[in-house]
Amino acid sequence: LISKAVLIIGSLEGCLDHNKGGEVSQNLSRLYEYMSLSLAQANINNDIEKLEEVSQLMLTIKSGWVQIPEQLKLKPV
Repeated sequence: LISKAVLIIGSLEGCLDHNKGGEVSQNLSRLYEYMSLSLAQANINNDIEKLEEVSQLMLTIKSGWVQIPEQLKLKPV
């Protein structure tokens, strides 16, 4: 499941548009990098607290996403 979480974070990172996203895009990129590194550390050290931290961060991101009106979300091509 950690590998799946890393793939999800990588997909989120890949969707960032640094040209249009400005500071928000840069901050999200740093957050995604932190989360990926935290997951790697959690895997190596069997650290449940790190997993819970990343889980909470993902839930925060998700709650922000669901608050965006559908007409403003980018649709897959």
